[in-house]
Amino acid sequence: MREHLKDVKIEPCRLKHIGSDKSTMKLCCHCKQTKDFSSFGKDKSTKDGLSRKCKQCKSDSDKASRSKNVEKRKEKDREYYQANSDNIKEKTKQWYNNNKNRAKESRKEWYKNNKDLVNAHRKAWLEKTKNLPNYT
Repeated sequence: MREHLKDVKIEPCRLKHIGSDKSTMKLCCHCKQTKDFSSFGKDKSTKDGLSRKCKQCKSDSDKASRSKNVEKRKEKDREYYQANSDNIKEKTKQWYNNNKNRAKESRKEWYKNNKDLVNAHRKAWLEKTKNLPNYT
C-alpha cells in the first residue's frame, strides 16, 4: 500500500448476500444504497462485471456532465459528423427505407405540435422570395 494512503479509509463497493435465497446485492458507491444486480450497468473492468454506480446515479452524473460541457460536446459532435458524414447519411437513409411509416408518422406528429414554428418559417420564406422574378 502506498504510504500517503495508509490512513485513508475507502469504502469499497462490495457484494452482499441478503436473505435466505442468497440473492446477490451490491452497494452503490455514489448513493450508498444496497441494490439488486439489475440496478447496475455492465463494466468489464470490474471484478464482478458491474458498474460501481447504480444506473440512476450514473444517469444523474452523466446529465450533470453534459450540462456542464454543452459547447465542448457540440464541438465534438460537429467534428464526428464531419469525419463520418457519408456513413451517417447512409445509415440514416437505410433507417428511413426500413421505417417509412414510422418516419411519416413522426413528421406528422412534429408538424402538428409545431404549427406556429412552421408558419413562421413559411412567412419568412415568403418575405425573402417575394421580390424574386417568377419563373413559371
